[in-house]
Amino acid sequence: MFNPIAALKAYFTVKSTGEEIIKEAKMQTATGKPGWKTTEFWMNLAGQIGVLWGAVHGFIPQPWATILSVSGIAVYTVARTISKAVSDIHAAKSGTTTTTVAPAPAVVVTTQPAA
Repeated sequence: MFNPIAALKAYFTVKSTGEEIIKEAKMQTATGKPGWKTTEFWMNLAGQIGVLWGAVHGFIPQPWATILSVSGIAVYTVARTISKAVSDIHAAKSGTTTTTVAPAPAVVVTTQPAA
């Protein structure tokens, strides 16, 4: 029999320990977020798909499609460059390449099997 309480408890349990979360946060701060995980990337991808769709279906003339596509790539490149520069400046001012985060307490949820 399905137990919705047990299912909710299992859904909200911590999937990793606090130390793993801190380690991942420090690594992302030190190295920066990978390009494909950024908002800039996904917005640019959506724009490129829209321009391609519009050009294929004749809504956007070919010269304009080229201009829009190149502009999207240029804006993405500038946005990533600024983002990385700001991250590097912040790391240089703080004297470290990682942030200090207090350890999070581990949450343990035990469930009993459904009767």
